[in-house]
Amino acid sequence: MSDIQDYSSRVSDPGSRKYGTFSYLPQMSEEQIRKQVQYIVDRGWNPAIEHTEPEFASSHYWYMWKLPMFGETDVDRILEEIELCKKANPG
Repeated sequence: MSDIQDYSSRVSDPGSRKYGTFSYLPQMSEEQIRKQVQYIVDRGWNPAIEHTEPEFASSHYWYMWKLPMFGETDVDRILEEIELCKKANPG
């Protein structure tokens, strides 16, 4: 059994707060993000893109970018939507 690593998060320190599964991982490269999206597509799951302002990440529901991408299997199309969301919602 491996040791559990303590993560010191403080409400008073916005930089220490983590939200969501991937927030505890190092920043993903474009190739790693592509692999995650491919994983979703390979399982027949419907991708959806959510976003929020950093200051509201812990106390508000996140916004959905457009509608879920029902039936979308083109990884490049999904990645394009992620980029469009990022450009429309900088920060």
